[in-house]
Amino acid sequence: MRSAFTLEKNRGRVERRTLSASTQDVAWADWPGLGQFLRLERSVTVHGETTTTVQYAITSLSPDRASSERLLDLWRGRWEIENRLFWVRDVVFGEDASRIRSGTAPLSMSLIKNAAMNTLRALKVPNITAALRENALKVPNLVHKLGITTK
Repeated sequence: MRSAFTLEKNRGRVERRTLSASTQDVAWADWPGLGQFLRLERSVTVHGETTTTVQYAITSLSPDRASSERLLDLWRGRWEIENRLFWVRDVVFGEDASRIRSGTAPLSMSLIKNAAMNTLRALKVPNITAALRENALKVPNLVHKLGITTK
């Protein structure tokens, strides 16, 4: 079993992640493409109180293709996607509360929201929520800023 860990201190909390990767029983498991079994233990200490959680996963990546350090980076990166994409869509755009459910409208709205997020990120806007509020009622100004039209 191979392990890797990270230790982060920020915003008044200390977070330690330990990922253990194993190939034991991979050959025995009847799962095509199985590369490794993973165990992630996460301990967070805030104001002297520690909470520990354990998660398990499998991956098709063999130890040759992904060390335990790389797997820990990948696991952490998954949350970046969650926070950068899904949180914005759920909270900022209110997608879970949307009543748009028929025909191609849900896909169309999803594409528009993704385009808006990607455009704002490409413009290096620090706060997507604030930018959306600022431009919500100023569509002509926004279209001009994006270079779609000239005034």
